[in-house]
Amino acid sequence: MTQPCPQCGAPNQPGARFCNQCSTALTQSCPSCKQPHPITAKFCNGCGAKLNGATSATSVTSIPPAQLTGLLVLNTQIGGRYLVLRKLGQGGMGAVYLVSDQRLANKQYALKEMSDRAIADPSERQAALQAFQQEAAMLASLDHANLPKVTDYFEEGGNQYLVMEYVQGQTLEKKLEMAQGPLPEPIVRRYAEQLCDVLVYLHGQRPPIIFRDLKPANIMVLPGDKQIKLIDFGIARHFKLGKSKDTQAMGTPGYAAPEQYGKGQSDARTDLYAFGATLHHAITGRDPSTEPFKFPPVRSFNAIASASFEQIVGRSVMLDPADRWQTARELQNALFGQAAGSQPTLIGALPATMPVYAPRVATQAALPPAPLPAPLSPPLRQPPLLMPTPYTPQFASMPAGLLGNSYASYGKRVSAFVIDVVLCYILVIILGAMGAALLASGASSGSAAGGMFLLAALAASWLYFLWPTARSGQTLGKKAMKIKVVDDCGYAPGWGKTTLRYVIGFGLENLLMYMVIGLLGWLWPLWDANKQAWHDKIGGTFVIDG
Repeated sequence: MTQPCPQCGAPNQPGARFCNQCSTALTQSCPSCKQPHPITAKFCNGCGAKLNGATSATSVTSIPPAQLTGLLVLNTQIGGRYLVLRKLGQGGMGAVYLVSDQRLANKQYALKEMSDRAIADPSERQAALQAFQQEAAMLASLDHANLPKVTDYFEEGGNQYLVMEYVQGQTLEKKLEMAQGPLPEPIVRRYAEQLCDVLVYLHGQRPPIIFRDLKPANIMVLPGDKQIKLIDFGIARHFKLGKSKDTQAMGTPGYAAPEQYGKGQSDARTDLYAFGATLHHAITGRDPSTEPFKFPPVRSFNAIASASFEQIVGRSVMLDPADRWQTARELQNALFGQAAGSQPTLIGALPATMPVYAPRVATQAALPPAPLPAPLSPPLRQPPLLMPTPYTPQFASMPAGLLGNSYASYGKRVSAFVIDVVLCYILVIILGAMGAALLASGASSGSAAGGMFLLAALAASWLYFLWPTARSGQTLGKKAMKIKVVDDCGYAPGWGKTTLRYVIGFGLENLLMYMVIGLLGWLWPLWDANKQAWHDKIGGTFVIDG
């Protein structure tokens, strides 16, 4: 038996909470205590008064959007085939559930729920429904390794549902929260390579698909930290030619490009801005939402990041779209090299409209229109930009973490070593003299004095070589020659690799020096592909300019 809506008279299913036509809430208020009750209740469960069936005039438009979704309970079947297992999350205008498909051997999917019941105007609701159906059809047509596959979509009970691949893992946002600082550049480059690839795919559709909300929270890192997937196409849409600007400002403060504040039409370069903001966050650990439009140089937060990576990110987040990379393919070539035999692109200087301060904007799903800041005067500029060395065969052996750097020349290495030996010997003499003076005051034997000198030599070596190399990769000699010792990720080698390098590696070379073989180990960088001496190979270290 159906129940009529007191507002419009439309029939509704028994127990329905909202009218399926006008969205009026199908509840009634107790005439005595005003407590709300379902339309089918006969008596108030608070004061016992008889209810007369009068419905509340409360409209669904007064109910917060978050309360219109996320209400499906465990073991609810929806869409005629999907069984709700649990709610995965909720926020903004929708919720996401883990469901199993009863027709496909209980295969698990993610079910995204969205509501248009907060839209009072029937024509606007119909337009929203059509937009959802078009968006769902667009997503279902996509097929890429770094995108979750959409398999189904439907409307039920006034809400829209999107069925997609269930992606397990951890968002990049969560990884950055746990790291509490920058991620290693090789890892960031791994993510960047896949993001570039998926943006090339999306922007290559006809018409192009602009994601418009690229950020760490929408990047899922799969178990094993090897693959990522770009999730949540909540505001993705086809780029409409002929429109001068977007009809609605959307995005996330800090990652959203200036044109998303209602100042222009978003296009592929809008995604590249968000891409640059995301990489800047990952490589520096600095959340850009704290000061939108301002991106300090990467190496002011992460000194061991490569100069090329810093400059490429800097160009991605230019205020003027014309000053950014123009296509995802162009950015991909800059980051990971061009076709074999081609010459890298040279950029004389970054344009004048560098990112500057803007008023703080509270983090939210949709950005309100906001005035853009005027460029600083005089214009901010950065040093000339040179694209990184391309991935060509001659650089195939270089570890990923060292791309964009260059190996130190043999002459610099030898000069640094000579400086270090002289300074270390001076330190040994000073420590030995201090020890001998202490022993002399106690009238100790000559053998004790010799032992003290040996201890001084060991202490001086530890202080001079091991300690600074492990911490910064540079002794005084290497700092003077502007070179440094790093691991294959470009970081200071740490105590383990430093000990292997100096104690085991140097020890072996010095031991073999009596048979002249050790000299071969010292000369090995002259023809080695990675410019490593034997002690470098044993320690897993590299010597680069820096």
